Amino acid sequence: MSEMDAKRTGVFISHITEEASVALVLRRYLIAAFGDSFRVFVSSDKESIEAGDEWYQGIIKGLTGVQTVIVLLSQESVRRGWIKFEAGVGRDADAKVIPMVLNRYSLSQVPFPLAGLQGRQLDDLGFVIDSIAKREGIAPAPINIEAYQTEVGRAKADLNYRSLVVTPIMNGHALEFDIENVGNVDLELLMLEVLIPAGAIDPRWVPPRYVEFLASRRIEGRDYNAYELYSPRGALNTPPALRPVITPSMGRYRTQFSVRLDFSQHNTVELRRFWFQLHAVGYATQMESRAFLELTW
Repeated sequence: MSEMDAKRTGVFISHITEEASVALVLRRYLIAAFGDSFRVFVSSDKESIEAGDEWYQGIIKGLTGVQTVIVLLSQESVRRGWIKFEAGVGRDADAKVIPMVLNRYSLSQVPFPLAGLQGRQLDDLGFVIDSIAKREGIAPAPINIEAYQTEVGRAKADLNYRSLVVTPIMNGHALEFDIENVGNVDLELLMLEVLIPAGAIDPRWVPPRYVEFLASRRIEGRDYNAYELYSPRGALNTPPALRPVITPSMGRYRTQFSVRLDFSQHNTVELRRFWFQLHAVGYATQMESRAFLELTW
């Protein structure tokens, strides 16, 4: 072990907020194996970030100060850029990165670059402890694997994922949107907001009563028209046309939002982007952007 490696010790567990309960069970059993003084960093655990540390700097400090980074992977977490970022920072700091998969997510589904690492199932704690022990140069205490598997199984059973995917498509000359609930809990929709370059909209198109035209906005030096489609809960002065609730079992749901486009007089408009955002109760979203040329026509 090099002098630099000797200064680093412990484990960083990278996870999404929804899977914090699983990370905390894993943390408790790693400490049982290596002792109370062995540091296991979990970003959702207040004890992991020291008082006075800024959150981001605390994360970086945790990632660069450990020998091992465990990355919890599920169908939901692999879509989060932050998980890949933390794994990358760990690798750049020469930590051993171990993907652990959960919730019927298999190792064969893990995308690159994480697919190039030796991964384990969440139940395979014994193998992970042996890997950490070898990296640290210490002998672990025996732990109750059956008790761990029972506790982590309960934590997994209680996980709630709130996740929506919005897919813009071209239906003939009309820009439309599909919505899918890829989580495991029902979500109540509020509003679909769309910003389209003014020059891309067919001048003959008239918005239906349920599509509200708000105003023109200036984005990146271009004029955009802002439109909104509401659910019954989100509607005020415009008739609702967005379904009130979307469930995981529904699959893709095609909204009634449809704007006719015309690029015949605007050759450069095809290179421009449009923006959209779906709002739901208790679900944080941000504005997304696509280029028209990215869509299938």
